[in-house]
Amino acid sequence: MPTNVLLIQVDQMHAGCLSTLGNPNVRTPNLDRLAGQGVHFTHAVCQNSICMPSRTSMLSGQYPSTNRQFGFSGRCRRDMPWLPLTFQSAGYRTAAYGKFHVTCIPEDRWGFDLAAPTLPEDEDLARPHGDHYRAYCQQQSVPWRTDQIHGHDLEDGERLPVIPSSAKPEMHWFERMACKSDVPLEHSLETWTTNRFLDFLDQQARSDEPFFAWLTYDRPHFPTTLPSPWFEHIRPDDIILPPLPSVDDMASWPRSMFELHARHTSIYNVGEHSLRFMLATYFTLIEWLDAEIGRVLDRLRERGLDDRTTIAFCSDHGDLAGWLGAYDKASRCVTDAVTRVPLIIRPAPVLGATTAGRRIDAPVELVDLFPTLCGLAGVESPHEIEGHDLGPALRTGTPPPADRPVFCEEFNRRMIERDGWRLVFYLNNDAENALFDLGRDPNCYRNVYADPAHQPRRIALKRDLLQFLVERADGSPTEADITLIRRSLDPADDHFPLLLRKYQGVHRYGGAVVVCHADRFLLVPLFEESMRLFDTAGRYRKDDRALPLDPAVVEPMLDFAVAECMRRVAEISPYETRRTTRQPVTRAEAQALAARLHRP
Repeated sequence: MPTNVLLIQVDQMHAGCLSTLGNPNVRTPNLDRLAGQGVHFTHAVCQNSICMPSRTSMLSGQYPSTNRQFGFSGRCRRDMPWLPLTFQSAGYRTAAYGKFHVTCIPEDRWGFDLAAPTLPEDEDLARPHGDHYRAYCQQQSVPWRTDQIHGHDLEDGERLPVIPSSAKPEMHWFERMACKSDVPLEHSLETWTTNRFLDFLDQQARSDEPFFAWLTYDRPHFPTTLPSPWFEHIRPDDIILPPLPSVDDMASWPRSMFELHARHTSIYNVGEHSLRFMLATYFTLIEWLDAEIGRVLDRLRERGLDDRTTIAFCSDHGDLAGWLGAYDKASRCVTDAVTRVPLIIRPAPVLGATTAGRRIDAPVELVDLFPTLCGLAGVESPHEIEGHDLGPALRTGTPPPADRPVFCEEFNRRMIERDGWRLVFYLNNDAENALFDLGRDPNCYRNVYADPAHQPRRIALKRDLLQFLVERADGSPTEADITLIRRSLDPADDHFPLLLRKYQGVHRYGGAVVVCHADRFLLVPLFEESMRLFDTAGRYRKDDRALPLDPAVVEPMLDFAVAECMRRVAEISPYETRRTTRQPVTRAEAQALAARLHRP
């Protein structure tokens, strides 16, 4: 009998917000239970730091550079792989409940037989029409708009949510939206989402038809309003705050990161009391979500569905959640707290996996969910999928490669992590770039990009980033491509050498990239880590004409090439397209910001 698949997703939850990982601020017994039954991937990276692009990548199995979604609008192409449609085409009953936030998908490609959305902008995706949270609130005489909903209301265009009556005018905006909710518990967003899904499970218990279900909660994304009795559970004074960054740390940051702390939800801008309050509601909301997920796990068992249901749990992106003295996701892909997400996968027990309770620290990505869930269910994945099947790790405990590079993409930024290092490359402004030694600095406090001692590491990561971008456009090199490039470079082979012309830019040769910049050619093979540098005298190149790889020459050429490849991505929905030209942070500015904590 085919196995069912349940994908549970929350919005904006940092990977470390689980009590099984020792977080003292939160208790998640049900997610801890799920981790004990399956495999907990502790280093899972999302492909974009905002909701819609991240969800689009997860459900398409493709990076933003491939599916071209970087923002909140536009339409993805109709031939893009789509996880629910793949299961629907394989004969599965498909259902979705909660926050979808993928309106870039054409409705005829939606792929869900049943769908009950919570966001106002998702209401056209309801199956059957009219089955959504707004309609429920209206039926129950719950005033709409509620203080728990975020997003935009397509009927009147107003920004949601509304401010709860318990908020005070003098509070910071985020603090007001963390107050006691005016919505009763029995009608609250999370309660409704779970109840609708439990009804679906009750139906499936009477059917032999396998299902693929996406249970996707709107929060702990802002607003973090809580109904009674959950609001009474918050304990702001008990929140343990992580260490604050030093003045030298803040002076090393990109200016965009620094201004987050100066103007957004940081301890320097809102004060310690308000930050503790907001974090207390954030963590309590996670505990409430954990309780709702516990209801789902219990119902699966009660209805006899658990044994043949694979369960995956993740978030679409993370949150600073107190790290660096801040809250929310505005640091974007600069910080690990926003790009690293929880990921737990428990294969259906009938599959006989023997890896229960295993923790895997090797890097993985959300694009891996598509091929992994298909593989566990015996459903064939489309060949356009870019994620990796994590099946071996789930069946036998064999971890993925520890040196695998992982990526998070924004319109003006790209992040790459590999071998314990994290590079953030910003288009057209070297002062916005960042480099973090995750072995010594896992939470990204000190940006060491400007340290000359790390130039070899910067060059290696930029070379890998260039390869990633080129392969998104052209695919990986074939054996024929590799053979041709090697013959072209071999002085002992009479094969016609590479023809290089002095056209400034990036030139692609199947198995290699050539960067022409100033008076040099940089050749970057896509099948090995070595590079070659040539001058521009003459047209033809073999290895015997290569120059010494001068880092002072190579790195600016890689910068030029990465920026060119980023510009060539044909996005359907850009986000934050303005390119900053602001100057680096000064130590005096960092000292002034740190001093805010000591003002009366």
